[in-house]
Amino acid sequence: MDKVTWIVVLISVVLVLVFLFGAFLMLYRSRKRLLIEKHHDDIIEENIAVLYSDYLKDAEERGGSFSAFVDRKKKGKKIRGILLDIVLGIVGLIMLVVLACSVAYRFTGGQVYINDTAFYVVETDSMSEKNEANDYLEGHDDQIPTRTIILLERLQEGEELVPYTIYAYQDEDGNVIVHRYIETMDDGTYLFRGDKNPSPIASDVGVTREQIVGRFTGYQNHALGEAIYFLKSPFGIIVIVGLFGVFVGQSVYSEKLDLLYRKRYESLLPEAKKIYEKYVAIDGDRKRKSLLLDGIDIYPEGSVFYILHGNSELSTGEKVEIVKEEDDTCLCRILSDVGSFKSLPIRVKKANLSSYHPL
Repeated sequence: MDKVTWIVVLISVVLVLVFLFGAFLMLYRSRKRLLIEKHHDDIIEENIAVLYSDYLKDAEERGGSFSAFVDRKKKGKKIRGILLDIVLGIVGLIMLVVLACSVAYRFTGGQVYINDTAFYVVETDSMSEKNEANDYLEGHDDQIPTRTIILLERLQEGEELVPYTIYAYQDEDGNVIVHRYIETMDDGTYLFRGDKNPSPIASDVGVTREQIVGRFTGYQNHALGEAIYFLKSPFGIIVIVGLFGVFVGQSVYSEKLDLLYRKRYESLLPEAKKIYEKYVAIDGDRKRKSLLLDGIDIYPEGSVFYILHGNSELSTGEKVEIVKEEDDTCLCRILSDVGSFKSLPIRVKKANLSSYHPL
């Protein structure tokens, strides 16, 4: 990439990171406020109710206290958390390696060597098909489509070039060219030609031994080459940085929110039995049946809810008391109208009710 392109890429990367940082900061502050103001208590209480329900089932088999059950759960969750951190760390490391390789690929002219083998993406179509004028290509069907990744091997000292074998060499500008070796010229230099070209290009004539960077091994992969070509492009580098920023930002953001959530969770945990009972209905035989775990919403008589959307009878934000729960509605009494005479029950859809949690 030229200097102007690098400047554009760097500016774009900075802008992407600043945008992601701002977005995650706003999300964190918003969710933090909701947790501090206890707007998420209904979710936390449901989780505690499920935990207590699991404890009751476990106690029937093992016995023991609720606190001992919670400690066992914490140990299991800690192990899962460590395993998850390891997986996320590996993912993050892979993303960094991909980013480093993308940048290195640019700086090394497209050659990334591991021992004596180099990966290279062919970016031109000069080797993509046979030209009828090149009759020497009969029996040579190793053409290379554009944007295909290939493997190159370094030449051994004293190794002779084999006619009509594909090699890679660097021209005077440092560009890597993958063409087929044709013959050795009278002055000891080499002549190359692309399979699609009717004649050699200027850089194919007079190639020296020092210019040859590798011999084509025969391995090629077009799909992988397309992916690498994108990743090493300016847009690809910006995308990789953006994804890495999202990965890091989400990890930090989730960790901080989880800490706030755990604090609120721990503060409500001593009330686990009361919370559980709030999410349990008592039938005629006074037997407790957990409806929460069956996914059934329950609205116990006497519980208080907010009105989500007002109408001619109710205002948005109005507090109502449940009188009777029915299929998809509840009979509710408006609390603000309670005086010397209680208000008549009004039928309200369950979807229009939100849990009320006093501060």
